[in-house]
Amino acid sequence: MREQTTWDLPFNERMMLHYEQKNSIAKEAVLLLENGDSVFIDGNTTCYTLSHYIPPEMELMIVTNSPAIILNMLQMKSRSKLFLIGGEVSSEGMTTGYKLHQELKQYRFDKAFFSCMGISTQGCFFSKIDPLQVAQTLAEQSKKLILVADSSKMNRSGFLFGLESKRVDVLVTDSGTPTKTVDKLKECIRNVIVSGDEIQTLD
Repeated sequence: MREQTTWDLPFNERMMLHYEQKNSIAKEAVLLLENGDSVFIDGNTTCYTLSHYIPPEMELMIVTNSPAIILNMLQMKSRSKLFLIGGEVSSEGMTTGYKLHQELKQYRFDKAFFSCMGISTQGCFFSKIDPLQVAQTLAEQSKKLILVADSSKMNRSGFLFGLESKRVDVLVTDSGTPTKTVDKLKECIRNVIVSGDEIQTLD
């Protein structure tokens, strides 16, 4: 069913939506990182939350379109190498546009974290073209494409269809996602991790 999107809300307001679920997902998703990984972290609210849980002593190559994530990592005195890709800065504080996508194509990632406005067995849906294009580029540039999406986004569709679900390597969601939905998603996504379950690692 197509739902009204919350993605048009200001970033700070979206941060407070499903706050506990985002933190639970972030804590689980960060366990997928390994020392030495080259990583893209998108500037959406769940990925921003994830950046708070990356151990400062971990040595990664982190690329992002979010100045806020860079600032957060610097404040944590992270030992990771940090790269901010350019472009026009949106009202949400993320770089967007042609320059962003051209720079993004120059990188190759071990793991890329992103989110969307809705996910179903059909695939990932977006309300804006820019995050859709970022997700499509990441699918081509990354060994592991990792979707972080809370239970409110399950079985939601939207105005823009971005990726078939089978192109997502890992989905990390929260325990509010119904078991029946998890089972259906497991048929098309190789790894579905529910935060709070037994710790899982990538194959």
